[in-house]
Amino acid sequence: MIASSSGRLASVTANCSHYKSASRGHSDTTRNILSYDPQYSIPKKITSELSSSILCPILLEQTSITYDFVEDCRIVLEKELLSMPAFRSPYCGQIKKILIIFQEWDWKVEIMPSVYWDGDVITIGDVFDTIYLHLNQPIRQVTWNNTSTERKRIAKMRCRERGDRTKRRIDWLGGTSAFGNLKFFGHSVGEYTAEGGVWLISFAPGRTVLPT
Repeated sequence: MIASSSGRLASVTANCSHYKSASRGHSDTTRNILSYDPQYSIPKKITSELSSSILCPILLEQTSITYDFVEDCRIVLEKELLSMPAFRSPYCGQIKKILIIFQEWDWKVEIMPSVYWDGDVITIGDVFDTIYLHLNQPIRQVTWNNTSTERKRIAKMRCRERGDRTKRRIDWLGGTSAFGNLKFFGHSVGEYTAEGGVWLISFAPGRTVLPT
């Protein structure tokens, strides 16, 4: 069964000092080579390539972490990992809001620091926890009614695999419900602008892969 999210905060935060290895040596270099726009906390000319100098390596494509959003990250992942800032220094203290978008779904999730860890930076826990809560919301009936037969079939199968009677958004993902990576999308999407940019999330095969 999916752990209940009722009454929980949307995300967690921690102090930048917990994240040492990834932030060491980047402060002066990145500040000198990148151009800033005053309205953004990250470089105006950031590209997918430059995003690797800003984002925590654990959230990049070369990540070695395996986390399936079927499970509550606070239960299955170590507190030390969840406490790491999602962005390298000096950006970890500057970026207070980012937007996560999804490849095949019209979902937009804001990530901001929470008081869970009594901190003021966006952490890996903020990212995973907020997405976990979003994906584990029940599917609305109006959405279900307007979805293709094939996607309904996948969602039903995944729901049964989870042992849950309630179909949730994560069931739309089928067997690809594990974290893949984040990639920089831009400074805005539509009319929405996030000070820390818009990031596209991708998924990987989860703990149980559905048969094709």
